[in-house]
Amino acid sequence: MPSAIVLGGGIAGSAAGLALVQAGWQVRVSERAARLEAVGGALSLWSNAMAALARLDVVEVVRRSGMPFTTILVADRGGRPIIPPRRVDGEAMLVTRSDLLHALVDALPSDALVLGREVAGVEEHSSGALLHFSDGRTAQADLIVDAGGLRSVAAEPDAVSYRGYGGVVALSDPVDGDGLDGLAAEYWGWGERFGLFELTGKRRYWFYMRDQRAGADPPNYGEVAARAMRYLPIVSRAVGATPPGGLIPFSIHARTVPRDFGRGHVVRVGDAAHAMEPNLGQGACQALEDAVALGAAARTHAPNEIASVVARLRLKRVGYIVRRAAEGRHGAHGSLAKQWLARSLLQAMPSIVTDRVVQSIQTMPSYSAEATASARTRA
Repeated sequence: MPSAIVLGGGIAGSAAGLALVQAGWQVRVSERAARLEAVGGALSLWSNAMAALARLDVVEVVRRSGMPFTTILVADRGGRPIIPPRRVDGEAMLVTRSDLLHALVDALPSDALVLGREVAGVEEHSSGALLHFSDGRTAQADLIVDAGGLRSVAAEPDAVSYRGYGGVVALSDPVDGDGLDGLAAEYWGWGERFGLFELTGKRRYWFYMRDQRAGADPPNYGEVAARAMRYLPIVSRAVGATPPGGLIPFSIHARTVPRDFGRGHVVRVGDAAHAMEPNLGQGACQALEDAVALGAAARTHAPNEIASVVARLRLKRVGYIVRRAAEGRHGAHGSLAKQWLARSLLQAMPSIVTDRVVQSIQTMPSYSAEATASARTRA
């Protein structure tokens, strides 16, 4: 039985570990933290992510904890559409990071997750890879899966850069009044925006993003509440239903468009391979697709071929999404001229074009069929 060690127990790492277990591999998921915690608020899972979760056999668990949404809207702060309301193709859900992570981890073998193990380096050999841990111990495996995010041990560190904006995310307490009726919305000011989604129990997941200098202090609760008063009442109600200590700060860093997914016996997944800006809501979705592609490659190819196979399956698609996600910032961030131009283009774009782009992003390819075809070609 081939063996793999996954570095990182977050969503990308847990999903990758699960995919390899289902492919018949012996797997250890090594997490540096002493406790497994999902940092952040919630995630939008579009139809491609739901398809990936179905392949990983955890979609029913996620459905039980998530909240479906059926319509997306991008509007100005007074509610006037920038992109008209659009029905979501296929199934889409909002789920907390914690619920998604636990669904993946709970599906792993009980002994697969190892906590409190920090990696110091990776040493590759012709027959596998050797991990060096910071406590002096070592471990060897046929394949190393780097799911270390921005702290990847195998990626180029200078490929990561700050993108000029950040803010806070939060999960509210129950909100008085009517629900959102399946609406997922962004409201754009100039140099800032709010996002608003519904959770179970009449709660809201919301975020506030603004232009800010690198290293700047995140906005505090008073600042965010004051800004929210300039938007629709549904925004200020969500902020008002949130405990002041419940804001989670973030700043947006992303990688350049990836050129590979690793080499030899080391493969990268998730943010370690393609950390992207959040403007399409595809970060976690693409990490889940990585896991499905990895599992397909692991069923059909030798360990030292997997990184190159995953690259063939994923590079073109991921590169397109990373570039589109970066372009998405211009509608609410950066120079006013670029914001105005981006909004004008979005309003002028025919809906058939927008729908085609969205559908291409939110449809997961058949990685199993492509990996099988690749193996037959090599044979």
